[in-house]
Amino acid sequence: MVGTQAAAIVVIAQSFLRIHQQWGTAAKVTVIPNWAPLDEILPRNRDNDWSAEHGLNGVRTVLYSGTLGLKHNPVLLVQLAERLRDRGTPVRLVVVNDGPAVPVLRRAAAARGVDLTLLPFQPYARLPEVLGSGDLLVVVLAADAGQFSVPSKTLSYLCAGRPVLGLMPGDNLAAHLIRQAGSAVFPPAESALDEASAWAQEILSDPARAESLGKESRALAEREFALEDCASRFEDILRAVSRTPAR
Repeated sequence: MVGTQAAAIVVIAQSFLRIHQQWGTAAKVTVIPNWAPLDEILPRNRDNDWSAEHGLNGVRTVLYSGTLGLKHNPVLLVQLAERLRDRGTPVRLVVVNDGPAVPVLRRAAAARGVDLTLLPFQPYARLPEVLGSGDLLVVVLAADAGQFSVPSKTLSYLCAGRPVLGLMPGDNLAAHLIRQAGSAVFPPAESALDEASAWAQEILSDPARAESLGKESRALAEREFALEDCASRFEDILRAVSRTPAR
């Protein structure tokens, strides 16, 4: 059984405890949330060198950056952009991704007449500019992935200081973080897109509110994602384990 021989177990979310309770290993578990590179992903101006290079300056942009498996229904991104257009708020959907979702997104956007920019993964050093180019950043997570997956892109999004829209299970740790920062989470289903697009339209149409949400995102990241605190907690676990006699 996984974890039975371990002296200590670290998980990144409270929801992970359920399986350890089933396994009988919960007494060994400590929850230490993921940290994020606060000093590397800093807020950038909306119009920056990267957005200029890709024709995004002055263009209302909904952006997704990161891995995107087919099980997470990438077409939701296109449908979100379509709903926004139909509401009178046209956007450019920008997806930075390499993988099987790319042709799916391309076909869906062509079928729906959605303005789409598809780009391969960008150099890490440019990630702050990439994320800064999004007026709204979107994260998608399948309903059945909520318990054991915490999409790290959410942490990067918050570090970048942008409003975030989550299409994901509401009990996921990332969903809690997004709501803590004042942004919004909706179920990852087509039936939720009317509500999700209405919220997105409000944010995209109100620059002052979008700026405020971006500041809340960054402030939350600075409170929650500091590496120093996480490292200290790992050191405490290692010290405790080192003092425990071997069995």
